[in-house]
Amino acid sequence: MQVINRKAISVMLLIYLALAMHVFIPSMGGSGLRVPGNTVAWIFIALSVLAYWLLNRHQSIITTTTSKLITVGILLLLLPLFYTPEKWLKDALLQMAGVVAGMLFYFTLLQCRFSARWRVLLLNFLLFATLMQSVIGFIQLTMLPPNSGLMALGDEGVRPTGVFRQVNVMASFMATGLACSLHLLYLPQSLSIRNKASSVIHRLIHLQQLAALVLLPAMLVLLQSRAGYIGAIAVVLINFALRIRNQPRRTTAFIGLIISGILLGYTLLLGAGLVIPVSHDGSNLERWKILQITLAMIMNHPILGWGYGGFEYSFAHFALGMTPPITGMGVITHPHNELLFGWAEGGVAALAAYILLAIAYFRLMVLAWRRTDKSLFTLWLLMLPFAVHTQLEYPFYMSTGHWLIFLLLLSLTDSALSMPHVVMKPQIARTIRAVSLVGACGGLGIMLSTLQTQMLLTKAEQLQLKQVNIDFPRLEQQLWQPWIFQERIDYDRQVNQLLQYNVSRDPKLLQSYITWSQQYLSHHIDQNVYAYRIAILRFSNKAGEAEKQRHEASQIFSHDPRFQEPIAISPREME
Repeated sequence: MQVINRKAISVMLLIYLALAMHVFIPSMGGSGLRVPGNTVAWIFIALSVLAYWLLNRHQSIITTTTSKLITVGILLLLLPLFYTPEKWLKDALLQMAGVVAGMLFYFTLLQCRFSARWRVLLLNFLLFATLMQSVIGFIQLTMLPPNSGLMALGDEGVRPTGVFRQVNVMASFMATGLACSLHLLYLPQSLSIRNKASSVIHRLIHLQQLAALVLLPAMLVLLQSRAGYIGAIAVVLINFALRIRNQPRRTTAFIGLIISGILLGYTLLLGAGLVIPVSHDGSNLERWKILQITLAMIMNHPILGWGYGGFEYSFAHFALGMTPPITGMGVITHPHNELLFGWAEGGVAALAAYILLAIAYFRLMVLAWRRTDKSLFTLWLLMLPFAVHTQLEYPFYMSTGHWLIFLLLLSLTDSALSMPHVVMKPQIARTIRAVSLVGACGGLGIMLSTLQTQMLLTKAEQLQLKQVNIDFPRLEQQLWQPWIFQERIDYDRQVNQLLQYNVSRDPKLLQSYITWSQQYLSHHIDQNVYAYRIAILRFSNKAGEAEKQRHEASQIFSHDPRFQEPIAISPREME
């Protein structure tokens, strides 16, 4: 029987959950690799894979039915790459690279076969991470003046975001923490860590679990997130339904703590006025409209889809081409439903992939439900807030930390529930180890250079917002990872050249922007690019082309006053 060294990978995971994910690095917003916190998460994913395979030389490999279903699903997800239009292929490759890297991380965690005690330790650190984010949220509301830098919120009375910079992502994390707290509190004593820890440490851990039942519901009330509410209510009700008969006193006490947290939240919301109450009526209508347009897109191209990476552009122009045209949608990068997003971009191959992944997920639910030990079902429940969130938004694109934690929870649940299949083929084991090490080393190098490039570009973009002219050629020479951010670099360069034009009045700079913006708007939607392009075309006496662009922009951004006034076209241009 081979000995498995789990300590190194566990240390990486614990460092991330306890420290690294709470470090705020300034950014200009967005999702994916535009957010430095996501890059930090990828660095720790790479370090975790590297740490495990460096210290373990397997003669056999462990698989499960879940891992096989996921592998087939990912292979299906990769198929649309072969027919994705070239202009979106780079974004598609990066998107699928994240999926494959996630699979490698999950497969590595599966080899660990964490014991119940290791599982409890990891979940206590996950709970600590959620409490840390709730504390950061309270600090944002009470101690940091708006727009004071670092993690400060933009305006008085807005909802906290933690380090995630997005309310719903924060909310689903809080809901996961609430589920984690209940799972740990209901565990049998034989699975707790009190036998390994001193009485003082055990009391602190128990206090943390109880405190979560007050602080996390209070933060969820302040966040006012429907995604967070649905996930939290589901895990709380299911936990209590499973336990109320056998453990009525404890369940009643936990209900009291959660109600106290909810009352605290409403006191801070309505009494102290820390957060302005939010109405969701307008966003409900908008989301319904987005889903309708997305379904129409799918019916238009149900087999092959519109191509990975092209939803933003395709959605806006498809909406304008409908009868009657649907205007004023702005920039929509995702339909707020991962299943429809995959089908719209990747066609039936992506749809089949998502169905397989859903089967793998719900199969674990059935396995857990059949067990007499209901703590295994509440272990599966830990994934539910994130799973719900994927059908209401796109958490894994906005937060790689959510992706890391979901895969960790998936591997823990799969290991606890599934019968392992041991593949006794040393050559296959050596090949997988070599591929994992090469992938982890390559990914680590790419992500470290990506983090450096992110930070330099963010600093440059912040300076340009203040109308500061920077030496852009010199900046480009300092970037370690220009390939991933080439489009962002080109964008920043064009903005920099417009600032230079204010000084030099060189018409070549304006022509450069016209050429670049035409290509950029052929696969993206950006109201500022539209506005600058229209202004330059008007200045260059190309009123006809400017009016065409203004009309298109006014339909997409119907509330932007820059696009409301028609441009007079001379008779000569009309000929």
